[in-house]
Amino acid sequence: EAEGAAAFEAGKLGVALDGSIADSDNSDAVWTGTAHVNGKFGAARLGGFVGVQSTHGDTLWAVGAEGQTDLTPSTVLYGQAGYGELDDPNIDMWAVRGELRQYFGENIKLAGSLGYVKADVGPFKVDGWNAGVEGEYQFKDTPFSVFGGWTHAESNDLAANSDKLQIGVRFTFGGPTLRARDTAGASLGGVNKLFAGVN
Repeated sequence: EAEGAAAFEAGKLGVALDGSIADSDNSDAVWTGTAHVNGKFGAARLGGFVGVQSTHGDTLWAVGAEGQTDLTPSTVLYGQAGYGELDDPNIDMWAVRGELRQYFGENIKLAGSLGYVKADVGPFKVDGWNAGVEGEYQFKDTPFSVFGGWTHAESNDLAANSDKLQIGVRFTFGGPTLRARDTAGASLGGVNKLFAGVN
């Protein structure tokens, strides 16, 4: 998997863009892109996002709200909630997700997340949940970082569950360290993480 992120200020608003591509020998590539707009209130950021994910010829469009705040100088709490629509077949989805990030210095991060997804599939309603952990290390004085993570997603209604192991590289435009990237708002969640579980 490869990911990129950029964050910049537009007047009093913060803007962040992120994208990813994931591929394996057993499935088509998954493309994801999310745009975030937010305002800064002390140590917190509050705003919204729009995003798209495409794979297997299906496209998911999503919109939602999100926010993050510093609990301590080295601990960040992030949350997002949103609505998504899958175009083929037509499925409406709602999701909420939280993430706790702990920094060990400026360039080492460990994060844990938990999310819930609900979907309307015709006359049926489907629930799912997801949980994950991720670690990341950014090479000093470079925009490159490496990361690894594991996500478990499960739906009792679909009698299905999955485990996803990721290893990848990120290239960040702006933000000399992982902690600075977080402060700038370039570590906000994409739609692929929000809707894991029934998507």
